[in-house]
This record gives sequence, structure tokens and C-alpha cells, in this order.
Amino acid sequence: MRGAVWVVFGYAWLGFFVFPFIYGAGANSDVNNARSLSAVLMTFYAVAVTVLYSATQVRRFDESRRCLNGHRVSPLAKFCEECGSPVVSSEEQPHDRTT
Repeated sequence: MRGAVWVVFGYAWLGFFVFPFIYGAGANSDVNNARSLSAVLMTFYAVAVTVLYSATQVRRFDESRRCLNGHRVSPLAKFCEECGSPVVSSEEQPHDRTT
């Protein structure tokens, strides 16, 4: 998604600064203004879609992310929101060895 936003941003930059001089007809012609406006709007829409897509792909609470005391934590947390303990991944969690 990040690469797609940069591609659209590059197209908007070209459409705003370079294409009016390549296609001629002056920088203030209706065609060049429409092309520039659509490229800039595509950039804003691409950023919005990227943010919304990323928000839908992050789970609210990942079961494998817990603190040392066993509380579930949010995906980007480094410390538990409930007790302040450090967060450990699933492979680092202590296991009960009662057998």
C-alpha cells in the first residue's frame, strides 16, 4: 500500500508540474487544470484508502500479544495498559510446567 501511494503521489507531482509543459496549451488551459486537479485528488483518496485498509487489517487484540502477567495488549503496545509490565510475544511467554 505504501508503494501505491508513492506511485500516485509521483503521478500527481508530474501532473501538476511537468505535464502542462509537455502537452503544451499553456499551464492554465482547462485540460491541464483538470488533469492536475484529478491527480491531486487521487493522492488524497489514495492516502485515505491506505489508512482505512490498514485499520481494517489490524486486529483489536491479538491473542499472542500478552504482558508478563498474562493480560492482552494492543498490537503496538510495548508495555501493558493494565499493569505496566513489558509485552512478550507468544514464543517468549513462560509456560506452565506442572507435569
